Amino acid sequence: MRITLEKVTNIVVIAGCLFVVGNLLYRNHNSKQQLELYPAGSRIQDVPSLGLKSSERTLILATSSSCHFCVASLPFYRRLAAAAKGGGTRMVAVTHEPPPVNRAFLEGNGVPVDAAVPVAESGVLVQVTPAIILVRQDGTVIESWIGEVSSKKEAQVLRLAAGR
Repeated sequence: MRITLEKVTNIVVIAGCLFVVGNLLYRNHNSKQQLELYPAGSRIQDVPSLGLKSSERTLILATSSSCHFCVASLPFYRRLAAAAKGGGTRMVAVTHEPPPVNRAFLEGNGVPVDAAVPVAESGVLVQVTPAIILVRQDGTVIESWIGEVSSKKEAQVLRLAAGR
């Protein structure tokens, strides 16, 4: 009986380890896909609510007022809005919450946007917040960032938003 119980225990432990490792590999694979949702050189289809053609560059900012990382990123977004404005880059907020709520969240915290658009109407496939996508007038993605931008990447994002 002891050998059987030992074998069953070993099988359960091995199956549990395989499950945990498989789950971690699956999550890692999916997070890499999410980080590359809009790689540089890919294209975003312009729709009237985005208005990509109205400016040389458009900065698409996906946020939510209930997103902890969005709230933590507000000081950076204020600097980003100033850099974008100085460089002639439009800022459009896309959101899963009602656009007036998102716009009030951003602008009430010193982050002016040119438009606030529901994700469903924007054609931008963003499932996570925060996300930043810098797009040329023709819809070509210059660069994108998913999640809270690290302090090392902030200078790059600000430089590109300013058109440099």
